[in-house]
Amino acid sequence: MPIPRSRPLLRWSTQGSLLLKALAGLALAAGVGGGAALVFAPATPPAPPLLLPAPPAPTGTQDVLAWFGGEPARPDIRIIGLISSGADGVALLALGQDRPRAFRVGQDIAQGLRLEAVHAAAISIVQDGQVQEIAVARTHADDPRPPAGPAHPPAPGTARN
Repeated sequence: MPIPRSRPLLRWSTQGSLLLKALAGLALAAGVGGGAALVFAPATPPAPPLLLPAPPAPTGTQDVLAWFGGEPARPDIRIIGLISSGADGVALLALGQDRPRAFRVGQDIAQGLRLEAVHAAAISIVQDGQVQEIAVARTHADDPRPPAGPAHPPAPGTARN
């Protein structure tokens, strides 16, 4: 004889399996959606620093000079020669007791000192943001004028007019 099955038990098992399948489908969808959200989410920017670093202190001497009412100290630059002038100018300069070197316009001569321009008889330099002009030192050989006064001193005992 066959074993009779009870109807209410079958109904529970069918409804239970459908409920379990629905819960499993929801869990799968939530997992896939959450994982995709993590993978495709934009990167978060780094947190800003709590304290910003202080700006570097100015290295110019203008403030100190203003206290004492002075002008910037002129650097010890001797102009040996000017090779050309204008935007492509080159000057032959000697710093202090150093050997002469050629400097192009815009090139740093020393720390805080830049060759700004080369003119026909002078150069312009920038020191601490201020432009200074240094003229070529004229020698007696460069002067086209004849010397003032006699070429030879008068002989002793002769009268002058």
